[in-house]
Amino acid sequence: MDAAPDLPGTCRAAAREFRRLTGFDRVMVYRFLEDGAGCVLPEDRAAELPPFLYRHYPASDIPAQARTP
Repeated sequence: MDAAPDLPGTCRAAAREFRRLTGFDRVMVYRFLEDGAGCVLPEDRAAELPPFLYRHYPASDIPAQARTP
């Protein structure tokens, strides 16, 4: 992650590494908006899964603890 050139690159590297460490099929990194809604920025997923990249989710779909810094 230290070698990533910018924040998006760091987020992509983090998603990839977290997926490798956990064995999850998909890891998504959200950007949270002021109203609590989230947008999927980078993700790392198994090839057979459809992409969720750039999807927007309302705050009610995202647990509060996930939105807490």
